[in-house]
Amino acid sequence: MKNKKTNALIVLALVVTLSLLGLTPPTHAQTPNAFTPNDEFAIPERNGTIQFGFNGNYSSATLENGSWIFKNLQMEHPQSFLGFDLNGSQGVSELKFSVANSNVTIWACLSFYYTLPVYSIVYTAEGLGSQSIDLGLNSTESDVTEWSVIVGDNIFLAEGDGWTLTPDGTIVVEGLEGNVTIAHFELGSFEKNVLFSLEHSVAILTGIVLVIVVVAAVATKIRINKKHPL
Repeated sequence: MKNKKTNALIVLALVVTLSLLGLTPPTHAQTPNAFTPNDEFAIPERNGTIQFGFNGNYSSATLENGSWIFKNLQMEHPQSFLGFDLNGSQGVSELKFSVANSNVTIWACLSFYYTLPVYSIVYTAEGLGSQSIDLGLNSTESDVTEWSVIVGDNIFLAEGDGWTLTPDGTIVVEGLEGNVTIAHFELGSFEKNVLFSLEHSVAILTGIVLVIVVVAAVATKIRINKKHPL
């Protein structure tokens, strides 16, 4: 009994000492929470739902003030989309998504580097409602020139034509149905000062379009197959 008490005191003293030194015993990483296309994230008060087109995982998902907040979101896309490899892309650390009077399927939410850092989300909206999307970017470095909203057959919409950018960096989409692609590319101070050379702009937009067009094409193909299975 004496030895047990002594051992317990030694362990307690060790824990206290580590705490005082700022050294704590290692903790296990949080296990990601998996989701599938069958999972539905409803927003009853706004008559909206969110689903994902592919399997994936997140560290947490919470419904706050009519928005779902996904932390460390990672979607498990197929090895390649129509021959275009997306293995170099990553998920996003935070996605805040709200839906009103519509149902949304998210096909991709990723970040990648093509000349500049790019963040993109592709989703399908059913119902002429509204969506608000916050990709967790630094709003102080964001302005409307860094955003692109694309619908249909690669139609770039100007701000005010179905979408707006709020001061905190949230994109608000209203009255758009079908595939919607939102892309943000971070322009450095040099590029902003010279308003970008034409060649550089085309190169970046070409890279963005290459990714989002392929993802949107697959989203459309999958959606059609679900409605009209062979």
